[in-house]
Amino acid sequence: MKKILTLTAGILLVASTAFARYIDTGAIELSGSSNGFYSTRSGDGTTESALNLDVGGLYYLMPNLGVGGLFNYTIYAGDVDGSSVGIGGGASYNYSLNQAVNAYAGVDLGYSSSNISTAADGVFVGTNGGIKYFFTDFASLNSGLSLSYNFGDGGEISFGVNFGLSIYLE
Repeated sequence: MKKILTLTAGILLVASTAFARYIDTGAIELSGSSNGFYSTRSGDGTTESALNLDVGGLYYLMPNLGVGGLFNYTIYAGDVDGSSVGIGGGASYNYSLNQAVNAYAGVDLGYSSSNISTAADGVFVGTNGGIKYFFTDFASLNSGLSLSYNFGDGGEISFGVNFGLSIYLE
């Protein structure tokens, strides 16, 4: 029985890599996404809801591993009205699940500044992950989750849900 399970697992592994989607070395990924998120501040317990709009780019140093920059604009609504701007860099790794779907995981580091007193200004770090669905050879729809921490003004932790589109130039 163990031999059959091992053989089946081996066949599935070989089959999954035979139909894998790799993002080649030298490829450029241009992406845009929106992120609805909820955040809370460590210092005073203030909570906020917001819509975050991201634009970014990655250069793939090796298959499936890209590094690049990001720019985001956040709109706060509800009890607090205002906005913030962030700029930074990041890295992302893609794992091919099949010819049309990749899982991804990434990290970000940057600086954000806002025009409202309840949002943290300062250095932020974040992590994100999700799924990319390639509906053509050069474009994907992306969906995932993000978690970030801003070290400024007593600290702020944010959790978000992301939806976006990426274009690949090879």
